Amino acid sequence: MKKLASLIFALFLMNATMAQWFWQNPLPQCNFLTSIKFTDANTGYTVGDGGTILKTTNGGTNWVALLNGISNGLKSVYFTNANKGYAVG
Repeated sequence: MKKLASLIFALFLMNATMAQWFWQNPLPQCNFLTSIKFTDANTGYTVGDGGTILKTTNGGTNWVALLNGISNGLKSVYFTNANKGYAVG
């Protein structure tokens, strides 16, 4: 009975400590990112699994998801200038 009580207490403790974890950066996604390219010191793009494309305009402090209708993974991103870029997967 003592082992059972210890097991229940350990499981409760694990559950209580796990509840403190939360996703921080980059919000709002949790896909694996595969490539990143900055067009200048502040503006950058990154791509990854699930068609993820994220953009930053403040050097990577904050990222915004760009909706694109792609569900396949993207492997690389490249920009020829500040306004023209390519993502491949």
